[in-house]
Amino acid sequence: MNLARYFGLDMQEKFPVITMVITMMCVVIFLFTTNNLPYYESSFGFIPASPRIYTLLTYSFIHANMAHLISNVIMLILLGIILENYIDNLSYVLIYMTSGVVSAVFDTVSRGVLSISPSLPFVGASGAIFGLAGVAMLVKPYEKLPSFTVLLFAVPLFMLVSNYSQLLTNPFAMLLVLMFVGLTTAIVLFEIPSLPTLVIFFYYTVFTILFILMEGFTQNVSYIGHLGGLLGGVLSFFLFCRKGK
Repeated sequence: MNLARYFGLDMQEKFPVITMVITMMCVVIFLFTTNNLPYYESSFGFIPASPRIYTLLTYSFIHANMAHLISNVIMLILLGIILENYIDNLSYVLIYMTSGVVSAVFDTVSRGVLSISPSLPFVGASGAIFGLAGVAMLVKPYEKLPSFTVLLFAVPLFMLVSNYSQLLTNPFAMLLVLMFVGLTTAIVLFEIPSLPTLVIFFYYTVFTILFILMEGFTQNVSYIGHLGGLLGGVLSFFLFCRKGK
């Protein structure tokens, strides 16, 4: 088995400059804020109870912990490699920013519906990244992503393992585990180096739906905000890229 095959990604002719700049900003800001995260979340995170315009942009560069940062950065880089070869730099930035703004709006509305405190800060690049994912599925549905991205599904599973009793009593939890183990096993046994964009995000969507059914809407993850980012990305693509490649 050639493990190198699992990490192969054709970067084509263009290095993803904008993506790497955003990534480095996220990493540097995380290192800078990690020692006093509550202060920076309250200062630069988006808080629906006391909204400040600039935080609609700054919140996406604040991350709650290392796992939050790493999972976002991995997906950002993979999507950026695909999209920066398809759309121009300005359109890419506008899509990223618009997706983040729409994500924050959806999160704000969902808090009122789900009775989640509007005083909790909304942080992280997930909403903006979901916007990029929406565009990728739209314009490059069969573009291959490295199959190791399936390991990102392990993040919510680790949350379940911490309360392993649910695995024995909740059918949704069992289904999540079986999906993850089955897909991972298939990738290893059949040496699948990459999977289409549609497949990756289909599995991610199913994981999210099952997790919601099992855990309900929590205060820690803004599922509605993610949906808002996805829709914001698709809408902004048609708005900014009508004359794109």
